[in-house]
Parts: sequence; structure tokens; C-alpha cells
Amino acid sequence: MHFTLGSDLVALREHALKTFRDAAPSAEHSLYDDLWAASPVPDDDSLLRAALIAEAAGASSGPFHPGERIALAWIAARHPGLRPVLESAPHVLAAVCQGTDGALEIRRGAATFAVDGTFRVLAPDTAAAGNALVLAAHRRRRFLVSVPLAGRGVQVTASRTVQPDRQLLTVTLDQVGIPEHQALSWDAERALVSLGQVLAAAELLGIMQWTLDACVDRARSREQFGRPIGAFQSVAHTCADMLCAVELSRSMVYAAAARHDGSGAPEAHTAAVTRILLRHESLPVLTEAVQLFGADGLRWSGDLHRQLRRCQVLRSLWGTPASTTDDVIEYLRGQAAAAAAE
Repeated sequence: MHFTLGSDLVALREHALKTFRDAAPSAEHSLYDDLWAASPVPDDDSLLRAALIAEAAGASSGPFHPGERIALAWIAARHPGLRPVLESAPHVLAAVCQGTDGALEIRRGAATFAVDGTFRVLAPDTAAAGNALVLAAHRRRRFLVSVPLAGRGVQVTASRTVQPDRQLLTVTLDQVGIPEHQALSWDAERALVSLGQVLAAAELLGIMQWTLDACVDRARSREQFGRPIGAFQSVAHTCADMLCAVELSRSMVYAAAARHDGSGAPEAHTAAVTRILLRHESLPVLTEAVQLFGADGLRWSGDLHRQLRRCQVLRSLWGTPASTTDDVIEYLRGQAAAAAAE
């Protein structure tokens, strides 16, 4: 597969980079406007534009989480009935941690649904006043449910993460009543996870690019023995290896985002392979950068260390490594079976 980013997409990426670096919240929100305004068709580039925005967020060192915002907008575009619910209160997306496993139990009452179970969600410190969008199951049907993070029957335990602006909430629901309009039948959870995997991979790509740029600047400016450290082969080779990892990752992310299954979400096996690759390639780039920066790379409050912590969190989201690998194996088995049948 071969393609070139058009001038409009290059302009979008540059605009997104400037927006995230300027840390202007209102301008950040405008990036998501009309991203999923219409249902994508096979030649639509909404998914690629979303990936470029996520990449730009990763290339800044600010506390941005575009993957979750974009996924919520994608859901609202496909379920207009849920849009008023999403706009009525701040929402976090539990499926980021939940993946396709561990759905809550939901039962229909007289005029409401009753929800039971425990789920985890990665949320900002201010999320206690909002809601979580979570998957729930009733018999063989799946539902997407907006549940409160505070109130009667809701128990929340918060724990810190390595990312300073995010906390991990463990939420237990005990027969929490949910109005019917806050629970919608949902049959696209696999598509949602695939979308999240590619967006997380795109954000990791941005972090890797930021790290490479920082290391090149460091190699040019830091001097030892009277010359820049970039003049030493070991440092130059380290930067070259980083460049190879970044470009390999970029090719995979762009390829996954440039093709989708017609719903605006990437193909499941392509998303899984992309997540596996970025999970494998991103951390070595960051750890090599820490070595290159020396003592400065170990500062907990430094930009490089913040990016390292963001990388660690992103690598753990949208399904476990085992479940992602299973998706790839299942696809390959299907391909082998189809080839044998021919």
C-alpha cells in the first residue's frame, strides 16, 4: 500500500501541532469539530485525520488525551440519541481500560435499567463529578451505558498512576438505576477497541517523534571532550536506530488509519498489529533517550520523563497484549482456512 499525505492533511497536522503546543483548550476542542460529521465511506479520510491529531498531541508534552475525546465523538456520531447525554455531563470512556472484557450486568426494570458490577476507568482528577461510558451486557445483548461516578449505590476507589494528571478509578455499582435513554444497544465494541488502538498508537508515534527530536537537539548542543556528543559514533548510531523505529512505526500507523472497514474504524487485525508494533517499538526509544540525556533524563518533572510516563500508560490501554495477539492469530487462522478452501 502506497500513499502520500495531501497538502490539506499536512496542514491539519501542523495546525494540530501548534494548537497542542500553545495549550489552548478552546482551539483544541475545535480540532474535533466535524471529525465524524458524516458516516465515513471507504474513501473518506476521517480516520487518518483523527490519527494525525492524536500524533500531534503525542508530539507535545502537555496533558492531552485526544484518543478518548475522538472515540467519544465517534460514538456520538453513530448514536445521535446518546449525544444529549454526553453533552449533559463530562464523560470518560471506561472501554479504554475495559476493552472487550468485563462488561457489567444490566437488567431492565419498570422504567429504568439496573446496573451491577465493577469496572476501571482512567480519568482526570475532576472526573468524580461526571459520568463514565461503559459496556454492559444483558443475556447476549450488549449495551453502552452512561453511569454516574458518584451517588447512591456507587463506590469509587481512586489510585494514582505514573501520569500526573490521570488517576485510575475502580468503580463498583450496586443496582444503580439508569434511565432508559442512557443505555443504548451497542454492537460495535470491536470497532471501538480497534479505533482506540490505532489512536493510542498514533499518540505513541507522536511521543516517539518528540523524543527523537529532543535527542537530536541534545546531541548537537551537549559537548564532551570539546565537541558535540553527536560526533561520537555510539550516540549517532543510537539516534539512527531511533529514526528507524519512528519511521517504521509511522508507516504502520498511517497504513492502519488510511484504510478502514467502512464504519470509520480500522480493520480489527490491522489495528491489533499496529498496537503490537507500537507497544514494542516505543519504550526502547524512550529508554535510550533517558540514557542519552544522562542525569537530566532522570528528573521526574522533566519533559522527557513525563513523556516516558505517558508512553507507559498508553502501552497498557485498549486490551491486554494477550488479547491483542489473539485477535491477530484469529485473523491469520481465518485467512489460512479460506486459502485451504479455495
